Amino acid sequence: MSVFEPKQNTMKEQEQEETKFKAGQTVYAKVDPTVKLIIRRYYKQIYYCQFAADLDKKELALFEREILDGV
Repeated sequence: MSVFEPKQNTMKEQEQEETKFKAGQTVYAKVDPTVKLIIRRYYKQIYYCQFAADLDKKELALFEREILDGV
């Protein structure tokens, strides 16, 4: 590898760069914006979210277009 060649990012680094929301961030689902969600993980273009009020409740798997920013 030449010193002039750009470094190739791994898939994990590319996914982390592309994400709009970060793990631990508070967001809301477009279908029910009254329910607060917490991003747990982003994997293969899907955000896995926990319910903030009940962490034992089953998680939601949402695409980025289905999430509202927790402003």
